[in-house]
Amino acid sequence: MSSMVKTIIKYLITLIVGVFLLWYLVDQQSASDKEEIKRAFFVADYFWIGVTIIISIIEKIFRAHRWNLLMEPVTKHPSLKNTFYAVMVAYLANIFLPRMGEVARCGILKKTDNIPVETSFGTVVSERIIDFLCLLILIGVSLIIEFEKINDLLYDTVGKKFQLAWNFLVDQYWILILTVLAMIAAGVYLYFIRTKINNSKIFIKIKEFGGGVINAIISIKKLKRKNEFVLYTALIWICYFFMTYLAFYSLDATSGVPLSAGIIILVVGGLGMSAPVQAGIGAFHFFVQKGLKDIYEIDAGGGLSYAFLVHTSQTALAFFLGLICLFLALNISRKTKISLSNVNQ
Repeated sequence: MSSMVKTIIKYLITLIVGVFLLWYLVDQQSASDKEEIKRAFFVADYFWIGVTIIISIIEKIFRAHRWNLLMEPVTKHPSLKNTFYAVMVAYLANIFLPRMGEVARCGILKKTDNIPVETSFGTVVSERIIDFLCLLILIGVSLIIEFEKINDLLYDTVGKKFQLAWNFLVDQYWILILTVLAMIAAGVYLYFIRTKINNSKIFIKIKEFGGGVINAIISIKKLKRKNEFVLYTALIWICYFFMTYLAFYSLDATSGVPLSAGIIILVVGGLGMSAPVQAGIGAFHFFVQKGLKDIYEIDAGGGLSYAFLVHTSQTALAFFLGLICLFLALNISRKTKISLSNVNQ
């Protein structure tokens, strides 16, 4: 079986899992809740959805600018336009292939500005580390605001699953023993063939790529405009907050939630979006509905309606604007190749 076929099968499985989770989530709702979800798309105040879409575009411009700041110390400075195209293509790619967006946007900059993928990818890793730290800060803030309810929510959605898995492994202790023995055997085997591995072409290429990534990651220490980087990071997360909070006003069921809900639902929604399925489908809806129900006592239909509106509008934005940016980026790449060929002649 070719690697291409394996990749397709892998992502089809994740898509099926996401769609199944979404179907199951809707199927478990009462008839009245299902009707409320359908009706939400007709009675929603799309002014607020439109505002969140505009804020989302602004956030992606901020993200593109921040990415430029990270690349500044290690490579040539691409235009904000090209970086924005790359960011939007990343969101487009994530709709179809989970976690492929980061690779896709580096590939776009390679085509438009001839920036090595390992260099731009390293800056993406740095960016993700920063965003992860910001998310941890927000989780801490959320716990301060609603510790008991969020603790119960995380235990019900995640903790129980880990506890069941751990209990299974403890009961079937031979699996743990075999796993440890297999890891030891693999380590011993790799030790004895280390010279062969070090001299292999694949390892040398991986080492070179890894070196480029590491150099780009540490570029965060070499930032020339640190204050500007911090500012854009703050603006990105402020945009996320308002995208989450203002969307509450689009539905009567969620319009009365407190300001703190913008932070807490941003966090639980972020957990759903981090699930290894296309665009967080199903997982985002599950976490947001459960968060609104368990923490703010929003009925299941209202919470799921909110999740559908937000997820659908943001996915549609990523799809259509991403397609436009992909076309524009490829057009730039084509013109660049033509101009280079003319120079060579």
